[in-house]
Amino acid sequence: LCSGQSTVLTASGATSYTWSANAGSATTNTVSVNPTTNTTYTVIGANAGGCMDTTTLTISVNPTPTLAVNAAPGNICSGQSTVLSAGGASNFTWTPGGLTTNTISVSPIVTTTYTVTGDSLGCTASQTVVVTVSATPTLTAVASQTTICAGQTTTLTATGATNYTWTP
Repeated sequence: LCSGQSTVLTASGATSYTWSANAGSATTNTVSVNPTTNTTYTVIGANAGGCMDTTTLTISVNPTPTLAVNAAPGNICSGQSTVLSAGGASNFTWTPGGLTTNTISVSPIVTTTYTVTGDSLGCTASQTVVVTVSATPTLTAVASQTTICAGQTTTLTATGATNYTWTP
């Protein structure tokens, strides 16, 4: 089992049953258990003549992976790419894309949510990461005068963005 899961134990071959205390001391042939660690259960079966037999069953509990997911960077401009990485499991599957490595490079054209599913010992967990895509600005620059004499000035005007840096 994976941690957090339950299972049903079933005994047969007798007319009455008694399960161990860790199975709730049930007196039916089936019992539902939710162990948190590897646990051995015992059941005693008896028939109408008073004959009894005992058997045990061990349930192994595997941990659910604890995934860590990272996008570096998580905010990109259109046309750029970013690297998504995951850890905490043995095997990985990314959606969208279906890639099965722990690190992938993506170039979404719009803001996209990626889900990675990690698997270890048959137990799975999922995490999501959002890559935010911002539109690349289309800049336009104009000069009030494109030809000037030494010592004169002209005004340069840029549009299409929120912030501007002029050089020189």
